[in-house]
Amino acid sequence: MGLKVGVVCEGSHDYNVLKRFISQIIREYGETLDTIECLQPTVSATFQVGAGGWAQVRAWCMRNGGQGYRVYLDKPLFATSIHYDILVLHLDGDVVTHCDSEPLSGVRADTMSVSEIITAIKSAIRDHWLKIEEHHEERIVVAAPVRHLEAWLSAAIGPALADHEIIDTKELFRAGPASSYSGEWREKYIVAATVATTRTDAIKRACLSYRTFEADLRASAESA
Repeated sequence: MGLKVGVVCEGSHDYNVLKRFISQIIREYGETLDTIECLQPTVSATFQVGAGGWAQVRAWCMRNGGQGYRVYLDKPLFATSIHYDILVLHLDGDVVTHCDSEPLSGVRADTMSVSEIITAIKSAIRDHWLKIEEHHEERIVVAAPVRHLEAWLSAAIGPALADHEIIDTKELFRAGPASSYSGEWREKYIVAATVATTRTDAIKRACLSYRTFEADLRASAESA
């Protein structure tokens, strides 16, 4: 049986990107992926998307904090119920500039290094909002792009820049590489992510947040 992965993220575009990176990383290191599903936001069979944004990620964590998240990880009583080997939670780093929830409410992104921002977001999710138990730590992985997830796409298919992590890569991506792709934004993100997964060396050179996510996901897959 392959690995089952549940994803909690800010939006449907983020899910379409993360889904492809998760699949690439797991298979690159010799593991088999059986299922990957979006838990937040909810997405219907006709692509109707529920409420998204960083506040919804926090709300999901708060609803499932303590032992609540275990329903997604522990083996279910009934064979028809699904459980996940790994949960991936995503939060863009720009949240630190406007989040009013502890422990991020006092964080000043303009005075922090890239690694400090990544650490602050991972700690907020794992230690404060979800309150992960020690024996579940490796099964919950945080994707924490320092400003926007589009930084990973831009690093792979955009212009060569020294600061993909900290500039507004969402606008850069949408005005640049994405403008050459046909279709609606959903299709543009899927195409961009598919291409980006073939150029992960460039992403790793430019983005500490991607290197951190890859290492954490690989460790989680190996221990699952």
